[in-house]
Amino acid sequence: MRCLLPGAHLRTCLMLILWRTLRGPLLLLFLLAAACALLPLRSLAQYLATGSTGGGGCPETGVYHPENPFTSWPIAGGDWNHVTADYCDPAYLQQFGVIHRGIDLGYPLGTPVIAAGDAVVTRAEPLHPQRGNNVKACATNGWCALYMHLDQILVTVGQPLPVGLTLGTVGNTGNSTGPHLHFEVRDAGDSPVDPGPSLP
Repeated sequence: MRCLLPGAHLRTCLMLILWRTLRGPLLLLFLLAAACALLPLRSLAQYLATGSTGGGGCPETGVYHPENPFTSWPIAGGDWNHVTADYCDPAYLQQFGVIHRGIDLGYPLGTPVIAAGDAVVTRAEPLHPQRGNNVKACATNGWCALYMHLDQILVTVGQPLPVGLTLGTVGNTGNSTGPHLHFEVRDAGDSPVDPGPSLP
C-alpha cells in the first residue's frame, strides 16, 4: 500500500482509504439516482410508441366527436394561444409522470370561467387535494365537462348551466403550478376525450 511507503502524506493516505471504502456505495447511489431519473423518460417512450403508459392509456388525440356538446371555449375569447398544456401532452407526462387528460388554459387569477356547453351542475366541490375548487357539469346525452383549479365556484349542484354562463373564476387551487383552468371532457362512459377538435 502506498501509505506505508516512506514520505507518504497523511492527507493523501486518508483520501485513498476513504475512496476505497466509499466507492462501492457511491456507485450504487449514482446508479439508483440515474434509474429514478430515467423512469419518466421510460413512460414517455412507452407513450410515444403505443399511445399508452399501461395505466389506463391515453385515447387518440385529435379525434372529433360530433356528440360532444362542449364546443365553446370555457373562457370568453379563449384561443389556442392560451393553451399551456394540451390533451395527452408528452411534455406534461415527462415532467409530472402522469397523463394529462384535458387542456390547461393559462389566464390571470380571477378571470371568469364560462360553461362550454349546455349542461347541469353535478358537482361543485371545494378544495379537492388534486382538482382544487372544481365544477363538473353534464349534458343530457351523458357527456360531462370538468373545470378544475378554480379560485371561486359560483354555481351549485343541480343548477342549469347554459353555454356562456359564468361558473367560477380561474384559480391556483389543488395540485396546480400557477393560475390556470384545467378543462376536461368525458364521454357518456366516463372516458376522457380530446376537447380540442370540438373547439373553434
